[in-house]
Amino acid sequence: MNLLLDLNAELGLGYLFITHDIRVARYLSDRVVVMQAGQIVEDGLADQVFTAPQHPYTRRLLESVPDHRAQNGDRRSVARAAEVIPAKSQRDDKGGEDS
Repeated sequence: MNLLLDLNAELGLGYLFITHDIRVARYLSDRVVVMQAGQIVEDGLADQVFTAPQHPYTRRLLESVPDHRAQNGDRRSVARAAEVIPAKSQRDDKGGEDS
């Protein structure tokens, strides 16, 4: 995934990246389209979709992301993807999180 980000930064390449893993979408994307049953239900800048989802399906997807920081060992603890996954805009140019 970092190679895709590097090529994007260095060569200005764009991608249409299709995934069922919302964490990957947050990590790689500037813009996100959420589909349910083959229909687009939300479309927008990644930061907006992940921090203020408008559609109930998008909210349910974000709430389903396991919280890797769960203290009680229950990784099914509900956590918003915006809180547990670094966004593309929050990382430095080497793929790490900004300090």
